[in-house]
Amino acid sequence: MRHTVCSGTPGWAFLAGCALALALVGCARSSDTAPVAWVNEATISGEDFVQTYVTFLLNTGENDTLPTRYRHVNNLVDAYLLAEEAQRRGLDADSAYLAFVERERQKALATRYYEEAFLATLPEPTEEEVRRAFINRNRQVVVRHLFFRSEAAANRSHDRLRAGRSFLDEAQDVFGLAAYDSTAGYLGPVSYFATDDAFAEAAFSLEPGTYSEPVQSRHGWHIIRSEDVISNPLLTESEFQTRRSGIAGRERLRQRRLEGDAFVRAYMEGLNVRVESPAVLALQQQIAALENTAEGAVRGVQVRAALASESASPLDPETVLVSYQQGDALQTFTVGDYLFWLDTLPFAEARHRTGASVGRALRNHALAEAGREAGLEQDRRVVQLTERAARTRLAVIVRRVLQAEPPQQDEALLREAFERFGYADSARTEADYTVARFATKAEAEAFRAHMESGGTRLIEAPDAAQFTDAVLTTQPYRQAVQRAPLGDVVTVGLVDGTWALVRVDRRETVPPRFEELRDTVIEGVGPFLNEVALVRTLRAQAALRLDTTRFEALYHAIGNGE
Repeated sequence: MRHTVCSGTPGWAFLAGCALALALVGCARSSDTAPVAWVNEATISGEDFVQTYVTFLLNTGENDTLPTRYRHVNNLVDAYLLAEEAQRRGLDADSAYLAFVERERQKALATRYYEEAFLATLPEPTEEEVRRAFINRNRQVVVRHLFFRSEAAANRSHDRLRAGRSFLDEAQDVFGLAAYDSTAGYLGPVSYFATDDAFAEAAFSLEPGTYSEPVQSRHGWHIIRSEDVISNPLLTESEFQTRRSGIAGRERLRQRRLEGDAFVRAYMEGLNVRVESPAVLALQQQIAALENTAEGAVRGVQVRAALASESASPLDPETVLVSYQQGDALQTFTVGDYLFWLDTLPFAEARHRTGASVGRALRNHALAEAGREAGLEQDRRVVQLTERAARTRLAVIVRRVLQAEPPQQDEALLREAFERFGYADSARTEADYTVARFATKAEAEAFRAHMESGGTRLIEAPDAAQFTDAVLTTQPYRQAVQRAPLGDVVTVGLVDGTWALVRVDRRETVPPRFEELRDTVIEGVGPFLNEVALVRTLRAQAALRLDTTRFEALYHAIGNGE
């Protein structure tokens, strides 16, 4: 069984596709709204940190460690400072930014209406489900995962695992690692209530040492391996009864999120949608015409911009694409309404399945309107989601402004960039080794047997070469050199069908020095040096505080889903 957030949707093409184009749920729902950090007048709550951090881990595949958490909270602080700088520069008055914030506000309204309305349709969890959630809440599954952007890539990887390839070897290729890393894909302990729902359901169904079939989360596709299970052996009935109400509520939220697509389909079908087919066809033709005149890999960006431009697009924004019944009122969804959502929609769908794209935008629009009618505009969650998105966008805007300015290149800044942007962590592996190539495996094994009988040395083979201080990231035999026991001769099959004997005499990890990578740093982070300088100034001027006791307590609380 493949775990997914939603199932396929047969039937009317206009409402085809199960993925709801909304940021429906935060990846980690925490009730900890108390601050753990202060940035001038703003605060970063435990909830803010947990939600953004778990999303960061799932998107990057990085390992969960206390230093990684400190790095993430420092990045959050930088984003807050840059957002404040953007406001000081008046960048928050830009019309594109204001349109973005309004779109995020409507997405948040749709999210909250979906949550509140769907919650009322779900039955209470059964006693068995609540007890299972209680047990899972008191467990941690130590997981490793493979991450993919497409189901097809996940399925190909899963086929290789089923054919016998080790999970760790597969992880090296999936994450594109230059050097063999035993921590590839390692996420560490995760909790039942502190990660994506589909991801958690799959992880907690695994026995240690087994892996899942491809699982679709909000972030992409995963194959999850359970490394270990950490259980609390002191579970009591009294604790269960004390926590039963809260756990039942959280289990109900989980069920709501996992089953929510069916609710959205039913909701949309209840609107009695009527499609104005000629208008949708005209929209599709206009998108196709604009795409044919666009150039390069940014066609989607160009087409969106042209459609939004009154001078470039002949489409009347008031043209009705869809009419529908919401409550007692007949509502219309126009070209202008569709263009409002266009930046959030997959361009390939807009181009080739325009009806489905209009349906996706309509879902966003109708749920946002329902949220407004339900009086959710001042809901804490709506405000929080909108402010978080706005702050993130402002930080991006000011970063782009800084990148367009001539970069600063003083030595202190370069050294700071060397540390801050991870160059200092890019240790290389060097080795001294000898390799001899052979046309066939039989020839390689015959020479090896001759060596072991004392007849010759590896360097005396007809096609032998010796390498000293070789950096493995640039060597064709790197995997064999990384894994071979020192002093032993190993037989290696090569991608071109030939074979080799390899003996490694020395292998060590060498940390990089700034002087060695100075030019690389300039080339790689030159556009970001102005940001480094600005953040350094802003931090020196800001009132910053981190409650390290509460922050480090989150290191354990996240694992328990608190």
